[in-house]
Amino acid sequence: MPTTDRAQQRRNFEEFEDSHDEKVMENRARLMQRQAIIGSTLTNGRVDE
Repeated sequence: MPTTDRAQQRRNFEEFEDSHDEKVMENRARLMQRQAIIGSTLTNGRVDE
């Protein structure tokens, strides 16, 4: 297995962290959208898109 230097490991980790943060934000936005749809359905008895 090839050894990577510390700087390369750090860059790899930062790239992983950035892509992970992006996915978390996308999932949070999707969740908030679903919660808004559920909330309006409970309030109005229908789905407001």
